[in-house]
Amino acid sequence: MAECRKVFILLLIPLILLQGPLTLLARARGSAARPPAEGIPASYTLAAENATFQLYVNHATLAFKVVDKRSGYIWHSSLDEVQKGDRLNKTWRAFAESGVSIDYLDEKATSRRASITLSEHTLEVRPIEQGIEARLTFSEPAISLGLILRLEEAGVSVEVPFATIAEEGRLRLGQLHLYPFMGATRGDQVAGYMFLAFGGGAKWP
Repeated sequence: MAECRKVFILLLIPLILLQGPLTLLARARGSAARPPAEGIPASYTLAAENATFQLYVNHATLAFKVVDKRSGYIWHSSLDEVQKGDRLNKTWRAFAESGVSIDYLDEKATSRRASITLSEHTLEVRPIEQGIEARLTFSEPAISLGLILRLEEAGVSVEVPFATIAEEGRLRLGQLHLYPFMGATRGDQVAGYMFLAFGGGAKWP
């Protein structure tokens, strides 16, 4: 652990439906006063924009959306509205709606999950030049972390610096889940868009 300075996860927005290079550069000045793009819920705030893309962030859930202004397509990091056919219970619904969830362990290594939209927490969000920076603390496990969400030339990066992770009580962080529903769609709603799972439940020929 001494060599691990930070936890870093880079989320590259897929290029399946895009034409040309994906270049996302933030221009956040004055963006908060602009109304949301069509198809963006009012709970999302414009955090960055260039000539081609817009980045919107929900400060309550840390979910985000990226709009390709050439085609109007919107990339979603989570599910905003759970439908009847999704068949998600309360825990999985929170997991789908939250940008950040954690699995934490007690003294017997029993694992439990905490998600932003279901578990008691405190959340502080502030704008930065290319996105947002957040400080999240889950109250019951007394585990906190910092998150930096910003636009990079190749896509959207999510950084959790190792130094920001704190375990104040007897419970310990087991797993960190960042945007597990990134890019999710329902069935064949998006023509030509396919996701092939590899791992549990998937069979590779």
